Amino acid sequence: MTRQNYILHNPASELELPRLGRALPKNIFSAAEVERIMQLCDLGDTIGLRDRAILEVLYSTGIRRLEVIRLKLYDLSLDRGLILIRQGKGDKGPLCPHRRAGHRMA
Repeated sequence: MTRQNYILHNPASELELPRLGRALPKNIFSAAEVERIMQLCDLGDTIGLRDRAILEVLYSTGIRRLEVIRLKLYDLSLDRGLILIRQGKGDKGPLCPHRRAGHRMA
């Protein structure tokens, strides 16, 4: 009604609407499917090795793709088995456990 100039002020403009939740993904890969995807990476090539490392981090930690993009070498603590997850503009976030290279989840 305000758009059509029937009233001067929208009485609902000050209302705060509840946030709608986002649905979780319905299609989740099985462990066998993830293993097949990882096998597609050519470990003899630097790009393939990089891709495999990214896939391993995503799968073993559950962190988001943007969190992987923001990872720096000094965010890894291999001796403690932790990855520092950065949030926002350089803020330090939680530590995420990761599994050691070569250790397969059952």
